[in-house]
Amino acid sequence: MIPKIQVKRVMSKKIISLCESDTVQRSAEEMTEHGIGCVVISRGEEIFGIVTETDLVRKVLGPGLDPKEVKLESIMSFPAISIEEDALLEDAYKLMGQNQIRHLLVTSKGLPSGIISARSFMESIYP
Repeated sequence: MIPKIQVKRVMSKKIISLCESDTVQRSAEEMTEHGIGCVVISRGEEIFGIVTETDLVRKVLGPGLDPKEVKLESIMSFPAISIEEDALLEDAYKLMGQNQIRHLLVTSKGLPSGIISARSFMESIYP
């Protein structure tokens, strides 16, 4: 059972933003350094895509592509699916299920405020 709490109570406030022209290698380095499972892709101030660990494995490493050569724009998921931070955790869970994803961008009045992941759900249920 998913607790009746707001997304903002379990989201990670750590958002790492990269440019679409950055390489997959750079995203992997950032994810490793910061202990996160995704990075968001931005153009200026606008976040429009997301790259996850799963993208790295399925779209780059599995097919044998060179992470130093592949640009994030070619593997990112877009648009970045988001949910407002005041929404209930249950709503985030449903949205992730409907879109078959494991990371959601969390927003506050339309501006990025965090990330919620499948891991966030587990940690909220089994702290």
